[in-house]
Amino acid sequence: MTALRLGSFVAHTPVGHGGMATVWRGVHAPTDVPVALKVLDRTDKAPALDALRTELEAVASLSHPSILTLFDHGVVTPEVAEASDGVLEAGRPWMAMELATAGTLSGVARAFTWREIRATLDALLEALAHAHAHGVIHRDLKPSNVLLAGPADLRPGLKIADFGIAAAGEDRFRRRVAGTPRYMAPEQIRAAWRDIGPWTDLYALGGVAWELVTGAPPFGHGEPAHLTHRHLYETPPPFVPRTRVPDGFEAWVRRMLEKPVTARFQRAADARWALDRLEGAGWASAPSSAFRPPVIEGDTLAEMLSGTGSPTGATGGGSTLTDLMAAPGEPDDAPAMPPIEPSPPPIPEDWRLRSTPEPSPQLVGAGLALFGLRQVPLVGRHHERSILWHALRQVSATRCPQGVVLAGPAGVGKSALARWFAERADELGAATVWIARHEAGGAAAHGLRGMLIRSMQLSGLSRSRAEKRIRTWLGARGHDDPDDARALAAWLFPEAGLPSPFSTSTERHTLLTRVLQAAASERPVVLWLDDVPWGPSSLDLAADVLERAPELPVLVVMTAQAEALAESPSTREILDRLAERSPLTTLTMPALTTAELRRLVRLLLPLRDELVDALSTRADGNPLFAVQLLGDWIARGLLRNRPDGFDLADGQTPTI
Repeated sequence: MTALRLGSFVAHTPVGHGGMATVWRGVHAPTDVPVALKVLDRTDKAPALDALRTELEAVASLSHPSILTLFDHGVVTPEVAEASDGVLEAGRPWMAMELATAGTLSGVARAFTWREIRATLDALLEALAHAHAHGVIHRDLKPSNVLLAGPADLRPGLKIADFGIAAAGEDRFRRRVAGTPRYMAPEQIRAAWRDIGPWTDLYALGGVAWELVTGAPPFGHGEPAHLTHRHLYETPPPFVPRTRVPDGFEAWVRRMLEKPVTARFQRAADARWALDRLEGAGWASAPSSAFRPPVIEGDTLAEMLSGTGSPTGATGGGSTLTDLMAAPGEPDDAPAMPPIEPSPPPIPEDWRLRSTPEPSPQLVGAGLALFGLRQVPLVGRHHERSILWHALRQVSATRCPQGVVLAGPAGVGKSALARWFAERADELGAATVWIARHEAGGAAAHGLRGMLIRSMQLSGLSRSRAEKRIRTWLGARGHDDPDDARALAAWLFPEAGLPSPFSTSTERHTLLTRVLQAAASERPVVLWLDDVPWGPSSLDLAADVLERAPELPVLVVMTAQAEALAESPSTREILDRLAERSPLTTLTMPALTTAELRRLVRLLLPLRDELVDALSTRADGNPLFAVQLLGDWIARGLLRNRPDGFDLADGQTPTI
């Protein structure tokens, strides 16, 4: 069988086969960069397509050196199917990914040294922090899903792989049990999807850490039903390390494995900070690049890249739970939770401290199908980033509110800057982020109501059940007030014929301020009000927080289009008043420089230099217009692959 062409990639040899996908070793044809090509075996299996779609969306949105890079995706053409002598069928989806040739953590037979364990955990925590800040929960972290890229690979080091059952956005609301029993958190086993969050992946990482040190998962390798029972009800057994570890490490890993979600570390940054302190290193800990993958004998590529092995997306290295019934009681019933123990790390003096990874590498002639899935990167804006970061540090130090307005014309990047700041603060454990989005005309999912329903995972609940969950949420944060829970549930879920719980907006804002106080009990809150001229009630709350809540550690970040402000004198008047009487800073964002816009365009897609210049000139400093214009060209099929990058097809002109 000849080599098979999949887009700009060539598949040479099948090296692994799972329940739904075959992985081929291949190369990127223009550069000879080795790649792994995952090809779905069947196109008529809904679970396989769901897993592939989830993996595409999750990995494409992430850009981190310890997360496997996705280069492109597509479907097998009839010509390739014919050339494969029946091995591949036309229409099968495929993905081109970064190749890691040194095996997986599960393939390492020898004991790890503490230096290797420490560097491994550091890299995994940093990668999880990045994923969680972008709204992605892996849900199947285990040694066989941690690939090792050797010195000769494109990016040496650890790579988290297999996001086939990751929860992101609305996906987190699917009611199904998924994962690998050796490492599954209790809330996964119970299918309590409302309780799944960063702490769910940290539970799994606790199991991985236990295995790295002792040689086996905390509850062994038994049958799925036996393992899940132990995860639900039993304390992990005695901790017997195979190598010397620092004092306090057992306590650290046992906290990762606590049954109640509120008893664990709440963020990967929290767990990493606690791990740093075990060695007294603080923020000056060794970078994850210090890890060098061990040399593993034998060909482990098949195991490493075998793809999804079942509808749940689990790969080799353990039994997978597919149809386990939830524990007695409805999954949505929230058990009594102990108070959250605050453990946030100190906020770095500068947002550039700690790792600020560059975007994942792109390959010439690849990535066209990923446009729209990849997050648009933020370029420039260093002055504005520093002002936002300084404001957050001031809020944390003084425990007093501050506000920042990001103003400017449409498309200049106000929301992109606010999004970057929110993700950066979340990634470093510096703040809890709440986002209220607004649009002309409004919608049920927008504004303060939508923000609170998302933040507390209340979607789809009746008022009575929402009240119960709100009370549990408030109680875990030191605010056990049944009247507040009742009033908030009544406002979030109004019922016909029943009066509003508030007679005035002041009463509502007073309650919401108490809710914000509870949310800020562990770390400051970043309250991002996007397009605030279209959210008058959100603006009123911001005014109340800044003018009448002097002991509330909340940073209010508001974005406001200049065009919308011109059409809303009342909004302009409130913002002017706040600027005079409260700690509110207004940043008017200019257009990007030509150099910045060119850098953005190059990060969006590998284009020829001439097209980069043409697109940058046409966008005239407006990043949103550059993104939309490039997206329009892609949608209309105007781009063609050239040896030095994508360019307009012959005879095409860059018209709008």
